[in-house]
Amino acid sequence: MTPDPHNHTFQLASDYINGTRQPVFLTGRAGTGKTTFLKHIKNTTPKQHVVLAPTGVAAINAGGTTIHSFFQLPFAPFIPAGLQGFNSPTYSADGEPDVQNAHSLIKRIKFSKEKRELLQGLELLIIDEISMVRADVLDAIDTVLRYFRHRPHEPFGGVQMLFIGDMFQLPPVVPNHEWDMLREFYSSPFFFDCMALKQNEPVYIELQKIYRQTDQSFIDVLNQVRNNNLDGDGFELLHSRYQPGFVAKKRDNFVTLSTHNAKADAINETELMALSGKAQSYAAEIQGEFSEKSYPADPLLVLKPGAQVMFIKNDLAKPRRFYNGKIGVVKSLEDDSIEVQCPDDDFAIKLGREAWTNVQYSLNRQEQRIDEKELGSFRQFPLRLAWAITIHKSQGLTFEKAIIDAGNAFAAGQVYVALSRCTSLEGLVLRSQIPATAVFTDPRIVAFGRRMQPVQALSQQLGLARFHFQLELLTNSFDGNALVKSGKALLKVLHDYPAGFNPEAQPWADAFLLLCRDLMETGEKFSKQIGQLVQAPVLPEDTPALQERLQKAAGWFLPKLTELIEAIKKQPAVTDSKEQASLYEIALADCYKHAVQWRQLLTACAHGFTAEQLLKARSKVQIGEIVGLAYSGSTKRLKDVPSDNPNPDLVRQLRRTRDELSLPKNTPIYLIANSKTIDEMARYLPQTLADLKKINGFGDVKTKQFGAEFLAVILDYCHQHGLEGNMLEKNPKRERKIKSEVAPKPISSTKQQSFDMLMQGLTPDEIAQQRGFVTGTIFSHLKLFVLEGKLPLEKLIAPEKQQQIETIILEVGADEFGPIKNRLPESITYHDIRLMRDVMLKKGQITLSEKGEAEV
Repeated sequence: MTPDPHNHTFQLASDYINGTRQPVFLTGRAGTGKTTFLKHIKNTTPKQHVVLAPTGVAAINAGGTTIHSFFQLPFAPFIPAGLQGFNSPTYSADGEPDVQNAHSLIKRIKFSKEKRELLQGLELLIIDEISMVRADVLDAIDTVLRYFRHRPHEPFGGVQMLFIGDMFQLPPVVPNHEWDMLREFYSSPFFFDCMALKQNEPVYIELQKIYRQTDQSFIDVLNQVRNNNLDGDGFELLHSRYQPGFVAKKRDNFVTLSTHNAKADAINETELMALSGKAQSYAAEIQGEFSEKSYPADPLLVLKPGAQVMFIKNDLAKPRRFYNGKIGVVKSLEDDSIEVQCPDDDFAIKLGREAWTNVQYSLNRQEQRIDEKELGSFRQFPLRLAWAITIHKSQGLTFEKAIIDAGNAFAAGQVYVALSRCTSLEGLVLRSQIPATAVFTDPRIVAFGRRMQPVQALSQQLGLARFHFQLELLTNSFDGNALVKSGKALLKVLHDYPAGFNPEAQPWADAFLLLCRDLMETGEKFSKQIGQLVQAPVLPEDTPALQERLQKAAGWFLPKLTELIEAIKKQPAVTDSKEQASLYEIALADCYKHAVQWRQLLTACAHGFTAEQLLKARSKVQIGEIVGLAYSGSTKRLKDVPSDNPNPDLVRQLRRTRDELSLPKNTPIYLIANSKTIDEMARYLPQTLADLKKINGFGDVKTKQFGAEFLAVILDYCHQHGLEGNMLEKNPKRERKIKSEVAPKPISSTKQQSFDMLMQGLTPDEIAQQRGFVTGTIFSHLKLFVLEGKLPLEKLIAPEKQQQIETIILEVGADEFGPIKNRLPESITYHDIRLMRDVMLKKGQITLSEKGEAEV
């Protein structure tokens, strides 16, 4: 699989893929290295790419996924111009229409947000075995890409296409009733007649050097069969291998290639049964998602010693012991290993199970690149019985010795596929004569082949294509439209919910958008200068004046983009609504992504522009996490409190109490206490339920539901810091008037009074009822006496409850009360948990994390 460094056409095709945006059709006769080229591009291209194939087995072999699963395409025909002539389509048993158009296709597709982003970042789409892909399928792909990439006027939505395959091999399958519908729109069912490619024809590159065969006379015959011009000499040479009574010797390891499955299966079954040894079965190990249609090997492999087998995978070890299509004989069978002896090898090959993977492409949000995700795996010994195999399954394989039974060939290219699997004429035996009617090539494919240009002409065109590609890369690198668009989306969220966010949010977003627009306008001016500094055929990366100007421009832009990125991280918007925060943070993440990407591109330009480096920079962007910056209930917002609040630690404690109260029923936090309510609590320090009702957002209902919990936290905080209530400052005139009208009560120790009543035999609930407090307030009074050793803990919490609470706190930690309460019986209250935790803290049994310390 190592590329040939002397193969100029191979390198030319690679340059077109990596250095331009031109669509490419990479073809070549059997054995010219098309598979090697695909693997080379996969491993070396700096472009974000995806590999697809028309069938499951082809997709697994190419290391990709199927076209229909990736794009969620139906198997119905696709009509590119709409449903003209099909105003009343019939429907199949599963409710799907028997024909699709652009409208019905887009309507049925349900891409996730991640999949949409993946498509938007896609730069190169590789389709292998293109000979089997129908024209209408390619137009369906074009429709999906234009729509989801928001580039309706560009073929395939601006994605570069690489088509790989040999059109003289197996054609697409189009049932007659479907072709009756499609013929109105397409000249042929082949991919090159799709509508999308009429706007932008692919560069036709054919690999010429044959690695599979070396006998020139055999190569000439293969070319004649391929091009449907087999002459008398070629026919005679080919049929010199006709041996109807040929019986292969077992040691020669011939494989029979047949046109039909039934013939191949019958030969294999007969030969296996004729062997005298004991059969052993090997079941495939299948994990995760792996469709039966895509199984690359037999799910149940049955073998005997002496069975002729074929390897169906390339060995990745060095030196390579086997390759896809190599023939051998089973020497021994063990539960976990199989030994195969091949004719030209001195030693038997000991095999274990090999793995094939079913991959799904996904977007790596942090690094903004397309990753391959393994959905499932198929592990089996890479062997199949090989006395016989169908011509269809032999595509892509290589045999040194083969018996070909192709007299009943029924599809164009079948005879060519069968003959081209062989490495030499001497290793080929014809079991049946090949009639002239079986050697046929579709004339439309021959006509398409005439579009191929000489390599010299393609080399000359490459320079101009590279020039325009580099110019486009640079222009896009100074395009700030995406950043401005995301800034507008951010501002729209604030406009849609004017009362949902704090007052500082909108002025910041206005200033942010203004800065984005300034950068965009400067970028537009510089883009125009780029065009003036370069002139074809000299490439932009080889133009010194441009390189110097780029470095200066990057020096101006980069500090401003860094400032923009830091501003996003410190943005001031905050809301108590999770839904509104989510909408805002999605828009904010978009702003962040585009700003970071822009900075990354310009950083590459600052160090000397090359197209390769810019492409790599585009695929290595590190995107941080933006979630939680706007939601007041998030841990990222825990430490952010109003700068003028005198008790920031109390704000944090009250927020955590609110969040804990919201957990049992998943109540939105703003329905319990919004940010303004918590700010007033911490600012004015209410001491009673009557005080609490005066706080903004706290009426009778909320005071009854949640007042006790909040009041306990406030009183506890006041005791620890020696503070008293400050409600007078909330409405000074009204409070002073009330105080002047009511005679002051004698001041006594309210905490001592609660203690005395407890010692007289009253419970905390009874004390609270008599004194007009809530139970939480009484607990906060009595806790002080427990911590000072003046009151036994058993007076408030029974020993068995103490043990239960202590066990759970030691298991889950003491930072949050919610997880502790969820593990305890209903009879144990938050007051019990809070008191027990404080006792354990005083004894040194536990410590709190930074988050916990913010609460205490």
